Amino acid sequence: LRTSGDDLLAQYLEDVRSKWHSTLRDLRTQHEHQGRALEMITYHLVAPNKVELNLPNIQGIPVDTFASSTANRVLLFIENMMVFAMQRNCRFPIYVIEIPKEQRDPNNLERFRLVPRGLDSSPPWLIVYKDDNDFV
Repeated sequence: LRTSGDDLLAQYLEDVRSKWHSTLRDLRTQHEHQGRALEMITYHLVAPNKVELNLPNIQGIPVDTFASSTANRVLLFIENMMVFAMQRNCRFPIYVIEIPKEQRDPNNLERFRLVPRGLDSSPPWLIVYKDDNDFV
C-alpha cells in the first residue's frame, strides 16, 4: 500500500493490527489450538443478602468490558473500510466528512455526511485509527 502511495490506509491497517487485531487473533489461536477457555463465573456471599459476581478476565479486562470494546472496534473497522472504499470509488464531485461527536444527533447514529466539493469548508474525512466508542 505504501509503495502505491496509500500511506493513510497502510498506517490505519498497521494501527488496527497492532492495537487489537493481533490480540484477537492470538485469543482465537489459543482457543482453537490449545483448548483455552474462559474461567467460570464465580459468586461469593459477601453479606447475608448480598452476592458478589466475579466475571472472568481476558487480557486482564473483565469479559463484558472486553466484549463491548472488541465489538465496537470491529464495527468501527467495518464502517471505516466501507466509507473509505465508497469515497475512493465515488465518481461524483462530493466527498465524505465526519460529523464531530459534539454535533451529532443522539437519536441518529449518523457519523458521516456527504458534501459537494467546493460548497462546504469542512475538511474531507481521512482514514485514521481512533479507539472511539461510537457503537457499543
